[in-house]
Amino acid sequence: MKINQSNFGLNDDVGFQMAPMIDIVFLLIIFFMVAAKINQSQRVKLELPLASDSIVPKEASGRINVSIDEVGHIFAGSSQVDEAGLAQFLEKNKKTDPNLRVFLRADRRSRHKEVRKAMKVIADAGITDIIFATFQSDK
Repeated sequence: MKINQSNFGLNDDVGFQMAPMIDIVFLLIIFFMVAAKINQSQRVKLELPLASDSIVPKEASGRINVSIDEVGHIFAGSSQVDEAGLAQFLEKNKKTDPNLRVFLRADRRSRHKEVRKAMKVIADAGITDIIFATFQSDK
């Protein structure tokens, strides 16, 4: 009796399987969508100011969010804090990351006096890398 080798797949060409790769791509997309949603949920809702000379930063990730609402309340992440609370929050995070960077967001109706207070607390914590959030205008 003669055995046909094609029944056992011995003559079949070995090819690249795309199905597992597609599954991995979909899982990565879902992961990044969820991670982006978590990051957005930690932000306080603000109306950011317009700036004609604003530039989109090359590296904006990995920063601590500090927000100031229109009334002047300071938020570290999504938690409302006072100046002492912000200092403690920054000091705690600076221990884990000595190169801590800040993403400062202020409502367009907030007073500059309140923004300066937050900037002073950030500077007193030894943090010099701050990005200010604005919308780009068309000029």
